[in-house]
Amino acid sequence: MSEQGDLRQGFAQIASAPLEGIINAADVVAFVLIVGGAFRIILQTGAIDPTDGFSRKTQK
Repeated sequence: MSEQGDLRQGFAQIASAPLEGIINAADVVAFVLIVGGAFRIILQTGAIDPTDGFSRKTQK
């Protein structure tokens, strides 16, 4: 037993831990989803072509 007492967790605590973690980090999760979605839209529209600059450099 540790100094803090009994730290054993039951099934309910173990099962609910991932959901509680996502809820506690909701602002980070939302930020990552928004930035990822914006980046995908930019790439799909062709606004930024990642191979364009590379191909110009190799042709010189």
